[in-house]
Amino acid sequence: MPELVKQWAQRLVRMALLVVLFFAALSGTVRWQQRMDAQGCGRCDEVCASFVLAERCAQGAGFSITSGEHVLLLEDSYWRVLLGGLTRFTHQPAVSAYILGALCGFITLWLGMRLTTRFGYHPVARWFFAFALLFSPGWLSSLVEGHSTPLAAALVLWAVWSHVEWMERRTTPLALPLAVILAFAVYVRLEFAWLWIVFVLHYLLNSWRAREPLTETSFLLLRGVAGALLLLFLLLPLAAWHWPVLGWPPLRIPAAPLATDQQPVWQLILAAIPKAYIRWEHSPYWSAWALLALALVGTAGLALRAWRYPESRSAFVIPLILVLMPLFYALTYPVTGWPSSEVVFAAFDPLAVLACAVAASRVPDWIARLLRRRFFLHAAWLSALRVAVGLLLGIAVLLESIRWNVTWSAESHARMQTRHALKELLATAARDAQPPLVLTDEPGWILWRTPASVADLSGRLMPDYIRHYAGHDSLELYKLKKKIKAYPTAYAIMWNSTYTHLLEELGFKALPLPGASTDPRWSPPRVYKLKHSPGAP
Repeated sequence: MPELVKQWAQRLVRMALLVVLFFAALSGTVRWQQRMDAQGCGRCDEVCASFVLAERCAQGAGFSITSGEHVLLLEDSYWRVLLGGLTRFTHQPAVSAYILGALCGFITLWLGMRLTTRFGYHPVARWFFAFALLFSPGWLSSLVEGHSTPLAAALVLWAVWSHVEWMERRTTPLALPLAVILAFAVYVRLEFAWLWIVFVLHYLLNSWRAREPLTETSFLLLRGVAGALLLLFLLLPLAAWHWPVLGWPPLRIPAAPLATDQQPVWQLILAAIPKAYIRWEHSPYWSAWALLALALVGTAGLALRAWRYPESRSAFVIPLILVLMPLFYALTYPVTGWPSSEVVFAAFDPLAVLACAVAASRVPDWIARLLRRRFFLHAAWLSALRVAVGLLLGIAVLLESIRWNVTWSAESHARMQTRHALKELLATAARDAQPPLVLTDEPGWILWRTPASVADLSGRLMPDYIRHYAGHDSLELYKLKKKIKAYPTAYAIMWNSTYTHLLEELGFKALPLPGASTDPRWSPPRVYKLKHSPGAP
């Protein structure tokens, strides 16, 4: 009994230490984020759009921005539902985002530590994962910014944990509750549905590798089909919401290349495969050299451990996800495009941190064994060598994380400075006359912090001016010109050059933007102004 009490006391102390470290780091990040967002311009466009919808939902207006305008919820649906429900009690979307971000972040941290233990690695790997994730570039900031990335990462890690747990118990292969967990992730980004295929392939590979198959292959395939059908059934409300606007296929993103490009689907997929793998470079754990080396060594170590030890075959799911998910994203690319890839790939960052933790716990042992065989070092020297190598790896990760956090902070400051200049421009126009009309492809932050009316030309939030029925998307110029005519002043704020010729045709003239950031790493938007409406079409 005393030994059992001692074990529980140690667990409580470790948990308390983890909670204190996590919330201490998170509180400091919240203070920093509030200073950055003092003018309401520091958050990204998707976050601002989520805040607007959350406020409308808390007011009882449902998911709408203005009456009679249909809002798309193809992305971040589950996140916006949670944000809107919590805002009914907090009355502030930013506070709701802080609460949800902290909850999702702690779940991710706890599940990642449990996974390292489940795979049979030393407790050093568990605590290396915790500290590496806390210092991970932009991870704490993502928890407080209000983005859906923390929820996506928590759901992905929960799905991986459930898959590993049920697989090692060998009681229920491909348990259908796992498909329900993935359905919640799919309501954040559609591409997470491919994880079910990865889990099915993982089970099949293990059943063929094992001397005693885990279960019959036919039963695994039946389970896989049943889970896929369950996922499709759970997506019916999402399809029903978008059917009147998007038509068939019901879950196509308006900006997808299938809607705007005349190339065959197979050519789009082949061109997207290398670009999908290049997307890993957007993650610091796949582009910074020190972190990349650790992540690759850790991923290879997980694969080798799964190959050599039957009790660790569940660990092979991590390399399988990191290798197959970009390929599967390329298959989805014709109907989703690249805009959602940032959240999808960022959700797998904790798995890269886990691979780094595995490498950091095993590389010192490998080096010590090699030197012991070659130079016959004393045990004390070997222990000191392990500690020294571990500290060097930890310092390398810390330095790379600091460098990436500084870069990310500079980009955030440039974005805030530019949007503050745009906000001042629109506020000045609103004082001179009625609020102006703004044509833009990023409507969220304008709706959140400016008095202007918005015409969303991208169709990603408000599809009123996009025609989706003729096989490819196009602007309905009649509606657009009618909208412009109702306002004495119209601006266009475009972050890409897709509609440059259209704006020139409508009579918009380029406008300089004083006060915008001149940081070469930041691409400011193009600003146009139209003083008089172009008249009736």
